[in-house]
Amino acid sequence: MEEPLPEECMQNLISLDFLRIYECRRPLLQGIRHLTALKQLHICSSEVFDLSNGWNGMEWQKLTSLSSLWLFHLLKLESLPVGLQHVTSLRKLTIDHCPCLMAIPEWICSLTSLEILEILECPNVISLPVEISRLTSLHTLKICYCPILLQRCKKETGNDWSKIAHIPNLYMEEGNSDGEPSAQQRKLDLLRIRD
Repeated sequence: MEEPLPEECMQNLISLDFLRIYECRRPLLQGIRHLTALKQLHICSSEVFDLSNGWNGMEWQKLTSLSSLWLFHLLKLESLPVGLQHVTSLRKLTIDHCPCLMAIPEWICSLTSLEILEILECPNVISLPVEISRLTSLHTLKICYCPILLQRCKKETGNDWSKIAHIPNLYMEEGNSDGEPSAQQRKLDLLRIRD
């Protein structure tokens, strides 16, 4: 698709609960606010799609049922969309292979229902915000293949350890010696796209 879906089409998808946007060249869903039953949203595999310059707060604010968001292989994503802070129903956020992402924003504390946060292959994320300690529902944090962030999150010695020490389930994985994920992990990532 080269053009956005017509708004009247989006208005009719009131029962849609799962949506995968795959290899889009531009933000195609300006009418996403109509998908009020949407529970899972996957935005995958785009070299040009920059979500941070896309949907405004109103588009996100209406997604009152959204519980899971997976951002995968978005090579231009530099920051999380500010409007995402209004999705207080979000329980799982996975940011996967977004090499230009610079930071997890302080407003993440607005995601009061967030239980699982995964930051995978985001090498330019170099620290966690102080506000992450306010996410009292967060029970699982997974950080993989983010070399600088992993150093900062080392148990008891890392600069960010005090921000995450309260989280019961912490999973940290460094990857290969060159910082790259294993071939097995890349294969698993590809399979996840298809499931």
